[in-house]
Amino acid sequence: SEVIQIITGLFTKRERGNSIRYIILLTVATIPAVAFGLLFEEKISTAFSSPYFAAAMLVVTAFFLFLSDRFNGKLEILKIGLIGALLVGILQAAAILPGISRSGMTIFGALLIGLSRKDAVKFSFLMSLPVTLGAGILEISKLSVPMIYAIPAFFSAFVMGIIGLFLVKKFVIKGKLRGFAIYCIIFAVVSFISLGVI
Repeated sequence: SEVIQIITGLFTKRERGNSIRYIILLTVATIPAVAFGLLFEEKISTAFSSPYFAAAMLVVTAFFLFLSDRFNGKLEILKIGLIGALLVGILQAAAILPGISRSGMTIFGALLIGLSRKDAVKFSFLMSLPVTLGAGILEISKLSVPMIYAIPAFFSAFVMGIIGLFLVKKFVIKGKLRGFAIYCIIFAVVSFISLGVI
C-alpha cells in the first residue's frame, strides 16, 4: 500500500511533494547498497565466504538487534534528512557480508536516526524493494538457464522476504527484537559447534 500511495501521490497536487520526498530519500538510501554490490560483491563473497565468518556475523547481527530495542523514536519518514537516509543505506550495504541481516541492519539504522518503530519497518521495507529487485535481475542475468525458469524462484524468494518482514514488524513495534537476537546467537553457537570451534 505504501508503494501505491507514493506512485499515485505523484499525480495529485496535494501529495506530489511528499511522494517526491519519499523517492529522494529512498534513492539516497539505496545508493550505498548499489555501489557496494556492483563494486565489491564478488571480492567480498570470495574473501568472506568462510562459514566461520558467517557464524561470527550472526553474533554481530544479534548485537545490533539487542541495541534496536533500546530506541524509541517518534519521527516519521518524511521528517528525516538526507544524511540520516544515507546512514541507513550504509548499514543496508553492510548486509553484503554473509551472516548480516539486511532487515535487521536497516531497522536498527532507522531507529538510530529517530524513526518510530512503525516507520522504521516501513522504511526498511521500501528500501528493500529496489535492492531486492535489482539483485534478483542481476542474478537472473548471470544464470545459464532460460529466464522463464528463474523468474518463479526469484518471485518466491521475494514473497518470502516480504512475509518475513511482516513478521518482524510485529516484534519491532512491540520492542521484542531480542527474540530474533537470541535466535541468531543460538544459530551461531550451533554453527561454531558443528565447525569444531567450541
